Amino acid sequence: MSHRGSKIEVDNSRDAFWTDFITITHIPNQIAIDFRQTTPRFNPSTGQNGQQTFVVKHNVVIMSPVLAKSFLEILKANLEKYEKTFGKIKVPKHKKSKKIEAVVSPSYVG
Repeated sequence: MSHRGSKIEVDNSRDAFWTDFITITHIPNQIAIDFRQTTPRFNPSTGQNGQQTFVVKHNVVIMSPVLAKSFLEILKANLEKYEKTFGKIKVPKHKKSKKIEAVVSPSYVG
């Protein structure tokens, strides 16, 4: 692909990432979205009563607040299109446990 004399190469070396949990943190000039994936593993080398292990992977996207706002609008528009095509997305209601609070950190540590 080229654009006005510049060559652009697309890096497709990373596979798609399934996420089962998202954490969002922010500071005044950036928003970090941490997409987490947790998968169970079983280690047979520990014998019949082997211990189950959970492997956690992270993919973090850091963006400006302006881009995050644009991302939110694009996501909303696409979810509306999705629901028009496939029907309303039903979000299961969770029992009230702890109050969820926004996390504000001076920097992101993954």
